[in-house]
Amino acid sequence: MLQSRISLAASRHALGVGLPKFHATDLALGCRVTTDGGLMRGFVLFNLLFLAISLVTACGVVGQTAAPSAGNQAAGTAPAQANPSPGTAQQAAPRPGGAASGAVVPVSVAQVQQGAMRTGPTFSGDVVALQQVNLVPRATGVISRINVDIGNDVTGGQVVAELDHATQDAAVASAQAAVDSAQAKLDQILAGAKAPDLAKAQGAIDTAQANLDSANAKLNALLVGSNPRDIEASRAGLDTAQQKLTALQNGPRPEQVVVFQKAIEVAQNTLTGAQAQANGDCVAKNPFYVCDASRAKVNAAETALNQARLQYSLNMAPPTATDLAQAKNAVVQAQDALDKLINSYTPDDLTQALATVAAQQGLLAQARATADGVASPFTGSDIQVAQAAVRTARAQLDSARVTQQQTSVSAPFDGTISARLLAEGALATTTSPIFTLVSRNIGIDLAVSQEVISQLATGQQADVRTPGLPGQTISGVVYSVSPAADPRTRTFLVRVVPADQDGRLHPGMSASVSLNTVADDQAVLVPTDAIVSPTGAQGQGVFVVEDRGGSQVASFKTPSFGPSNGKMTQILGGLTLGDLVVIQGQASLSNNQGVRLIGGAAGATTPQRPGGAPAAPGARG
Repeated sequence: MLQSRISLAASRHALGVGLPKFHATDLALGCRVTTDGGLMRGFVLFNLLFLAISLVTACGVVGQTAAPSAGNQAAGTAPAQANPSPGTAQQAAPRPGGAASGAVVPVSVAQVQQGAMRTGPTFSGDVVALQQVNLVPRATGVISRINVDIGNDVTGGQVVAELDHATQDAAVASAQAAVDSAQAKLDQILAGAKAPDLAKAQGAIDTAQANLDSANAKLNALLVGSNPRDIEASRAGLDTAQQKLTALQNGPRPEQVVVFQKAIEVAQNTLTGAQAQANGDCVAKNPFYVCDASRAKVNAAETALNQARLQYSLNMAPPTATDLAQAKNAVVQAQDALDKLINSYTPDDLTQALATVAAQQGLLAQARATADGVASPFTGSDIQVAQAAVRTARAQLDSARVTQQQTSVSAPFDGTISARLLAEGALATTTSPIFTLVSRNIGIDLAVSQEVISQLATGQQADVRTPGLPGQTISGVVYSVSPAADPRTRTFLVRVVPADQDGRLHPGMSASVSLNTVADDQAVLVPTDAIVSPTGAQGQGVFVVEDRGGSQVASFKTPSFGPSNGKMTQILGGLTLGDLVVIQGQASLSNNQGVRLIGGAAGATTPQRPGGAPAAPGARG
């Protein structure tokens, strides 16, 4: 069979017919077999001579065509220039004939577009909490209660642990009792006398004042003398008293008897009329209240009649000895008063009046002094001493409360418990931490070289990546830049803070931070996913979809790459805006392979403009 294929190959070569690849391989194999010798025995000399000539010619063809084709088939693409000069791209050599080869592969593409690319150096750092503190008690004691544990979120001021505080509680209670006692004494001093005592003292003042006023009036009467009108009034009083005595001695006059009798008669007639009215009203046909009203009139008439009869009896009865004695005494007193007014006063009367006024003045002064003592029983010094006692007691209470509060351990800010170092029942001192508290806000600390530090400023954008969040880029800003370098490492401490404190980063994680010091708003960009390194290719490149005679072919190109922000990579040369690069399906492509666009409008997708501040990985430079 091998002999037949070799003969056929030789015949085709002699006729000038092109050999397919597998035929060329067979010819090469035949050439090698023939070189080894031994298999061509048994042929006639003519055939040997003819075949020898054919094989010599075929081996020359294989040396020129079959070996390069095999190399292309193994690599899947033509070798590419490793680092083409900026602005150029080396295209892999197409297969013979320039047409798409192999099976048609479905791919997704994106356009080469213009956008913003921010670049700068990248540094490794550690994620740290913006605040971290060891929580230690301010007093020494046995831990009686643990309120939180590792991983718990706490708020500023929250009590996280308590020491035994029985002794401190007792001290606070004692200090509070001392404050209450001192305050009660001060209140008593400030309140003064009670209301009944004040009323009694004021009553004594009023009485003394009234007596003094009376004594002054009598003295003034003596000094001024009798007033004519007072004399006339005194005489009128004497006449009235005399008339009353005479009436008692002589009994009622006839005209007075008539008046008393007439009053009895009128009262009797009124009663008779009221009784007649009641007899007519108090019948069954009338309401009860009509009868009640009539009976009330009868009762009133009876009372009036009894009063009239009593007056008649009293006035008609002879006076008693007591009545006569009182009437005579009234006449004597009225006469004495009139005599004093007419005869004025004696020197003894004036002396006595002056002495009475002086005595009443002394009594009034004494009453006022007594009232002042009742109203203000304490001096100003007493008040100051009592106030000082209250202040001292309150200060001692505040001190006791501070000592009591020192048995509680509180979080100074909002954060998360990252470590618990002691348990309930342990003896805690002012130097033994119970917890470690970290803030929920984090940052990334970087050691930045002195060559870059002059390009940084607070507020500058940065991109953060971490192995813990593969494929994710977190935007951040430069929070602080140390003004002095570490003398040992000659690096500056730079802290970057993520813009969103969403909890994705945790203290202790490692991170790579790209500091965006250079910005290019007109950069030519391709999705980083489009960049591949096919087997056998010299460097990285992209597959660009081209239209060749109505067929779509993926051509592998190696443009000059610039910095990348992870999602997008800058093209420094070798591609044109609007070129379609393969972003899905490129892993199985070979150079000049036919493709079919899928997804959306003919599979073309628009890459998003990079937001934030990208950095330049060294692998893309």
